[in-house]
Amino acid sequence: MARPAKLPDKLAGTAHQVIWPAGTRLYRVHRKTRSGATFNPTVVDHHFGGTRFDSTRNDVYSYLYVAPTAQTALVESLLKELPIDDGAPRTVSYSAIEGRCLSQLELLTDVTLLSLLDRRAMSAVSQGTWLIQADTPDYPFTRRWAHWLRQQADWAQGLIWTSKQDHPEPTAVLFGDRFGPLLGDNVNKVVATVPNTSIDLDDSAGMRWLDRTLSDYCVRVGAPPD
Repeated sequence: MARPAKLPDKLAGTAHQVIWPAGTRLYRVHRKTRSGATFNPTVVDHHFGGTRFDSTRNDVYSYLYVAPTAQTALVESLLKELPIDDGAPRTVSYSAIEGRCLSQLELLTDVTLLSLLDRRAMSAVSQGTWLIQADTPDYPFTRRWAHWLRQQADWAQGLIWTSKQDHPEPTAVLFGDRFGPLLGDNVNKVVATVPNTSIDLDDSAGMRWLDRTLSDYCVRVGAPPD
C-alpha cells in the first residue's frame, strides 16, 4: 500500500487494543551507557534521522522500543539497513554493535497498546501496511502518523505491529508520557531490567553468541578492527 496523501479527520473505526500484563518479559538492544529500562528522551528532527515512531518537536515524549523475543529485538535493531544482494550472508559490522548490549526487561504494570498487527486493526485506524513496512526515507511520515494516532487514542500507552525484519513476530514502542506518576524523574514503575540477563554484544563471548543467534537469518558478525 502506498503512503497516504494526508491525515484523515478521524479514525475509520474503533482502534484495536492489545494488553500486555505485568510480568511480561521483553527485550531491548541499547547503548551500555544507559539502563535497559531507561526510556529514550531524544527528540529527533522532523525530517532527518530517528526511527519509525520517535518523538519530534511536534509531539514530545520519551519512548522505549521492545520486542517479546531476543531475536526480534536484535534484527529490528541491527538488520534494517542491511541490503540483500548477491545471495551471500549479510554482515553486521562491528561498529553497529560496539558499545551496545541486549537486555531482558519485565513489565511492572499492565500496558495497553494500540494494535497494528493485522489488516483489520490497521483499517480501523485508517492505515495500511505502508506504516509498518516503510523504509528509512519515509520515517518522517511514519512519525507524523504515530503522533496523529496518539491524538486519536489518548489511552494508547504504545503501539504494537508486525516486525518488518522478523515477520510475523510482533514488536512495539512504549510512550513514556502515557504512564503518569509511574514514570518520572528518578521513578520507573513501568519496566525493570531483569538482573544478570544483559549480554554485551561487542565482547568476544557476546559476538560468538550473536553470530550463532543471527545465523538463522543468514547474517554474520563482522570482526572488530585491528
